[in-house]
Amino acid sequence: MKKVLSAILMTLIWVPISHAIAGSLFSLNEQSFPTLLKLFDEHGAEALYGSGFYFADLTNIYLVTARHVLYSETAPYHLLEQKGSVSAFPVEEDKDSYTFDLDFLTLSNAGCMFVSSNHDIAAIHMWYQVSSTQIHLQPGVSGLTGTNMTMMALGGDAVGGYTNVTVGQDTYVFGYPVSLGIREAPKIDYNRPLLRKGIVAQKNAAARTIIIDAPAYGGNSGGPVFVVEKDSPLAVRMRIVGVVTEFIPYYDIWRSQRLKIDHVEVYNSGYSVVEPMETVRELLHH
Repeated sequence: MKKVLSAILMTLIWVPISHAIAGSLFSLNEQSFPTLLKLFDEHGAEALYGSGFYFADLTNIYLVTARHVLYSETAPYHLLEQKGSVSAFPVEEDKDSYTFDLDFLTLSNAGCMFVSSNHDIAAIHMWYQVSSTQIHLQPGVSGLTGTNMTMMALGGDAVGGYTNVTVGQDTYVFGYPVSLGIREAPKIDYNRPLLRKGIVAQKNAAARTIIIDAPAYGGNSGGPVFVVEKDSPLAVRMRIVGVVTEFIPYYDIWRSQRLKIDHVEVYNSGYSVVEPMETVRELLHH
């Protein structure tokens, strides 16, 4: 039986300058940009977390994230867990988040899982648009909660990439860094995304990645990165350019003179690696 749900799909194109003057660069609810991915173990307990976003390619909607959120770190890549969920906020600011249940094994067997062998990128074909108010869910996607909402999927002219980026541009990182803080004494709402502002620090031509001066933490992986484009002092727009995949570490080594043992400590440098949207498109089109 076909699973057809009534919903309205929203594709972000440009952000009006009027909202930038008012103090916000976002014409729509910025909480609706990223998604929260949860992976469950065999007992149904939450085991792993990551971020992502919905990407619109014609009538097809994909969930894009970092490969290591769903798969093992090294080839041959295998699924870390068989079950999970993805949650996101609708465009309407007065509504709660909506959730899809995911069966990764069923999705994989149906050919709906896409994994890059060369880049830390993965995608899931979630659904395709039947009409302006209906979507058809793929096998392995179920359990939508919430009704009469406007879903956010990024596509069209809102999508840029490596070629659209210049060093020094302002960037915004969206995601769910659930590793921050102390769960027993929370200072943040773990069910809502955190926004981080930085700049484009470098374009790594050899790796064809974007380096940003903004830290990433556990849970940020897979989240969308936007740049601010200024055509003139009064023309500002946002464009998604890539996917956060990892932070860049630095090492501190100290040696115990008595035990003659070297101790290595790894720290977050505050710089992060972004896989460009060209990589996402190449994965889906090949």
